[in-house]
Amino acid sequence: MDHGNIKQLTNDAKVLSEALNVPVITIDDYPEHKAKLQEFYQKKQVKGLVIISIVFASLALLMFSLGVVIPCIKSLEAKNWVEVDAQVLESFVRTHTNKKRKKSYSLNLTAQYIYNNKTYICKRYSYLDSSSKRELNKIVKANPVGKKIKCYVNSNNPKDSIISKAISIREALSLGCVSCVFFIISCLLFFFRKKLASGKINLS
Repeated sequence: MDHGNIKQLTNDAKVLSEALNVPVITIDDYPEHKAKLQEFYQKKQVKGLVIISIVFASLALLMFSLGVVIPCIKSLEAKNWVEVDAQVLESFVRTHTNKKRKKSYSLNLTAQYIYNNKTYICKRYSYLDSSSKRELNKIVKANPVGKKIKCYVNSNNPKDSIISKAISIREALSLGCVSCVFFIISCLLFFFRKKLASGKINLS
């Protein structure tokens, strides 16, 4: 017999023992084997917690790198780019709805510019946009279709351009905080893995 509920399994065993007139033997009747099983499962739990802590640390590093470090580095690099005149072609806030019907928002702002007598399209507003609908609407309102704006172009690759060299501080702080939370969870799971594992093992 196998059961996910130890209490129910114990009751079933007692019912069977009474019906069959045979004793119920439990792991408590074999202390040495119980200790070995506890040690085995505890080591297994420790390994599992180490893997989980590595996953959380990896997520924290990935989120912080992609969401904060890389956008900041690219934004600093764009300071040396060439400033050119551009004209807004599209400017609106795009709404995304996931399977749970939760909405998220992104900025769709494109502009056309001319560099070395060639026409290009800039499809990136900044390296880290805000996810707030209110903030995105402000950007759209300030950059209506047809407006003359400035655009920054990479002279080594004219197709590489950006409208704003600034990044959303609020979004960077938000991603940074989430990354810190993931990293703290990773540290707690790693340094307290033995205590957590010993608390989860119960063979009685």
